[in-house]
Amino acid sequence: MINRTHSIPIVLLTGFLGAGKTSVLNYLLKQNHGLKIGVIVNDFGDINIDSLLVSAQTDTQLELTNGCICCSVDDGELDDAISQLAYKGSTLDYIVIEASGLAEPKDLANMLRLMRNRYAHFDSVITVVDAANFAKNNKVHTSALANLNLADIVIINKVDLVTQKALDEIISTINFASPQAKVVRAEQGQVDPRLLLNSDLPLNNTRQLKLTNGSNDHDHEHLHESFSSVSFTTVKPLNPDKFEAWAGKLGDDIFRAKGICYFGMKGVGQKYIFQAVGTRYELKLDEWAGHETPLTQLVVIGKNLSQSAIKKELDELIDSEPDNISADTLMDIFKYK
Repeated sequence: MINRTHSIPIVLLTGFLGAGKTSVLNYLLKQNHGLKIGVIVNDFGDINIDSLLVSAQTDTQLELTNGCICCSVDDGELDDAISQLAYKGSTLDYIVIEASGLAEPKDLANMLRLMRNRYAHFDSVITVVDAANFAKNNKVHTSALANLNLADIVIINKVDLVTQKALDEIISTINFASPQAKVVRAEQGQVDPRLLLNSDLPLNNTRQLKLTNGSNDHDHEHLHESFSSVSFTTVKPLNPDKFEAWAGKLGDDIFRAKGICYFGMKGVGQKYIFQAVGTRYELKLDEWAGHETPLTQLVVIGKNLSQSAIKKELDELIDSEPDNISADTLMDIFKYK
């Protein structure tokens, strides 16, 4: 057994719905950096979609579901989860906690600051922002800019979707809100791991002061209290025409939709990863793991959602005639990039 002589740095990965946290994490895990990284994934909803998307990249993962980690678990439960990764014989070099897009970074950071595990320590906060929806998200999430004060690194993701002028304005806003943070630009969550995994970052005194003076009693209003989620699972294949029509008209009240789709023989039996942020969506081909049963698992997150109406819409996507379309037709329907 390894006799650990130093504690494991814990990196907190935060960001609003659809910013690209899972893309950043998956890219980090895929890189050949020689580091062993343990992961704790929290998602908002009954199905931990983010955990499903990360699981193929690491064997050392825990998932926390059914709500935001800042409220759904207490300090002791988070300590217990971390203890499953950080212990005397652990071989991990880092632990990354991917928080729900509706979690409160300050509460979670406080929990990590006060944890009792002597084999791990709270190292840094990485916040991912969505360049394409920066202004819109700041209106919805009124404390988003204030939360940037906790960040050591801010990743501006999806820079390829905005003009240079818009990007300059975003950078200026971030520099004002978080002058101590290192700002990194990214497309599709692709960031050099050497920029993210750095235990020698200078102490964020602003964060330390805010956490020390802040409370951890969760009495204040949380963002997720105004949001709800709808989960959907079926082993029956979906109709690709109906799915495209549904995905193309997601309403303003839906901020995020994601999951795994199965189109039966109309998708040649393959797995499809679905991601939607606002009115923009994409489907990417993937492969079923050997132990996986082909199925569809979707989560829809938003405000003022009618659970019954959305579940009815999703039920209607199930294909009543699943075997009469070619792979070429499917490619035309989804117009893959």
